Amino acid sequence: MQEAMTKSEVPQRGPEVGSVVAGRFVLLELLGEGDTARVFRADDRQSGRQIALKLLLARHRQEPHEYRLLDEGEYLRRIGTSKHVVGLIESGQADDHDGWPFVALELLEGRTLRQHELDAQALPLVVALSHARQIAKALDDCHRANVVHRDLTPANLMVSGDPSQTGCTIRLFDFSHAGSAAGPRLPPGHPDRLTSEFEIIGTSGFIPPEQARAHPAATGMDVYAYGAVLWELLTGSNPLASGTAKEFIAKQRGDGVPVPKMPASARIPESLAQLVNDCLVSDVKLRPSMSAVLERLEDLYAETVRTQLAERPLPVEDRTDAIPPEKLARARSSAFVAAGASAPKKLSLAPIGESDAPTSDKTGSISPEELARMRSGAHVAAGDKTDAISAAELARVRAELQEPAGIVEEPPRPAFARENAPPIDWHDLPDSDGDEFDLDTPRSPSRAWVPVVLLLLLVLGGVIWWFAWGRDESSAEVAAVESKSEASPKASQQQEPSNPEPKDKSAPSEPEPAEIAAPEPEEPEPIEPETTDKDRADKLDHRSSYCAKVRGDAEHALETQQWSKADRLARRSACWSSSTERLRIRVKALAQSERYADCVRAGESQSDKEIQKWVNICRRALP
Repeated sequence: MQEAMTKSEVPQRGPEVGSVVAGRFVLLELLGEGDTARVFRADDRQSGRQIALKLLLARHRQEPHEYRLLDEGEYLRRIGTSKHVVGLIESGQADDHDGWPFVALELLEGRTLRQHELDAQALPLVVALSHARQIAKALDDCHRANVVHRDLTPANLMVSGDPSQTGCTIRLFDFSHAGSAAGPRLPPGHPDRLTSEFEIIGTSGFIPPEQARAHPAATGMDVYAYGAVLWELLTGSNPLASGTAKEFIAKQRGDGVPVPKMPASARIPESLAQLVNDCLVSDVKLRPSMSAVLERLEDLYAETVRTQLAERPLPVEDRTDAIPPEKLARARSSAFVAAGASAPKKLSLAPIGESDAPTSDKTGSISPEELARMRSGAHVAAGDKTDAISAAELARVRAELQEPAGIVEEPPRPAFARENAPPIDWHDLPDSDGDEFDLDTPRSPSRAWVPVVLLLLLVLGGVIWWFAWGRDESSAEVAAVESKSEASPKASQQQEPSNPEPKDKSAPSEPEPAEIAAPEPEEPEPIEPETTDKDRADKLDHRSSYCAKVRGDAEHALETQQWSKADRLARRSACWSSSTERLRIRVKALAQSERYADCVRAGESQSDKEIQKWVNICRRALP
């Protein structure tokens, strides 16, 4: 490892793997190289952790890019600690490498949002809103420090965790094009500006009109780009994709790229669609601030979560009908322990009020009047031994009525909360030597067998009817249909009975004709082929079962990521009534299999939004 180098010894490409930069950062491996800088994984000797070290390319020394790299560190220092912005460790010029500019950053693990878009499905609304909130918080933190990112795209958003869930974390990085919202408002072409009049900062599809015209940095530029990113999160496509990058810039410098209406297929609230449109207005003065955007998003997210919670069935453990029997038994018996009862009393299993015997002669039974008083909560004086109701008596009554003591009764659940409830597991009462009723044993309902018996009777009745009457009728109908469909010149010469007798039943009660000709051997019914010639495209019919199978196999291949098979099946154009549906499958399969040129050729002439989304992805991936 080298600790210091003179100007003549500095490699043309800058410090390489194994070098020590600024006396503390040991370069371990190259992570990537862009137009202006290279990023290394490095060990920080001071903190003992790995970091990302950004070093300027040699050809950009003493150019505006060198100042931009140093400004990047300064802007991140202004922002400070933010949960959704990459953290700065150190920045400056390495004295041990002839003042080579560098920026040491927090090492972000994961994949960018753009990388996830290639294989992602449509996000649920609550997940898309969760992502949108995190991105808005990152930009709001930047704007509070008067920093404008000027290159907000899915490629500059790092996702840690599963992006299909709300628990992932999104971080904004790459401030190489950032500018200061509080700096001097120098017009385009001013000699003191780092950006020349004809130099465009940003990425096609996310640049607002004023940025395409090289205006000074303003927070509204990020709001416009945020609207495009939010549109992609909700629909999977970019609303501003318009031809090549040069064509896009030309339109933005002119009248601006028209923003379409949010498609109905997105199925989003009207207030959210309005927020997206507000961010994408051409006039920067009419766009909301990021603080206002974040406030509206918080309300939308809270409302969406409340709606989903109201529609979600309750967990099994929260429903009273899912309480295990052993817990009910313990709850029922706990009242006796609290009342000081040494053993449970005998309980009469006779229904209340059906016996004429006096209540006092029946251990454990109560009169309707006593039951009414207990249910109405009437209190009886403790000194009245005749009418006083102890806690044990109340617990006993609740046990008899199958109302567990000590368990708060919940209000009736709506239908959706009861549909998925598991069946109640009833247990038979254990054998007992006496007539004591064990309160620790779950009680089985006395009439639980009634529905089972009724169901068995219905099934048995249906079987009897079928063998007695239904089978004869259906056999006759089937035979009549078969006799009509099999009519031929040969059959016309020798008429077969219109109602042939079944092979597995006795002869019908009708008198048989005197002479019955011997039946001809049954010929198999000819099976009409699904297609006349499925190997010839000019004879394929998209309504045939063969073509239906082709379309089904293509969809399955797409779902199981068999990209080559999906492309092969989608090329059978005769099996598709809709060329749009077929090309949606094909361009996605070509994009996923990294056949970008074929993907562009297959879908560039189509106007469908889904096809154009994949064509744009493939076009950006072309070398």
